Amino acid sequence: MKKIIYILTIMVFGMAYSQENKNLNCNLFTENEDWKLEFSKVESKTERIELIKKKIIADSIYKETMPIINTAHGRLNGHEDKDGNYCGCKILFLLVPKSKGTFYELNLNSRPNLLEVINSFNSEKIERIFYMLENDNKALGPNGKCGVIKLTTKNKELIQTIKNVW
Repeated sequence: MKKIIYILTIMVFGMAYSQENKNLNCNLFTENEDWKLEFSKVESKTERIELIKKKIIADSIYKETMPIINTAHGRLNGHEDKDGNYCGCKILFLLVPKSKGTFYELNLNSRPNLLEVINSFNSEKIERIFYMLENDNKALGPNGKCGVIKLTTKNKELIQTIKNVW
């Protein structure tokens, strides 16, 4: 009997400790926090726009996962890497035309052709940049749970370009 318990114990511990942790390099939470810290230190609008462009492009490697949990207030979802490892959630980037009540989500996973729009961002086209903390964006639901950056514009050329791409 002792041999059976000993063998079962070795098997259980062997299986538990031999599991590979595939999420070691897949942590959007840490990446987001590092990016937010860098973003908060930059004062120039031009530099902030460049950081935003780089972050949107860098986050395009993460695709949205199926909802993990459905709640009464929405779904709790996240993003995964190319290997299917759960990584956390992305910061939500929105382009908001100043004259309209609409917005465009700047997500290269769902709309890869937005890259030309994102690459055209500059300080003349983007009027203002708003950062909403995680607990201030309840109106945007679970997609904004990791923070929201809203870019406003009055630039007619940019608005027309995004409408054409959309």
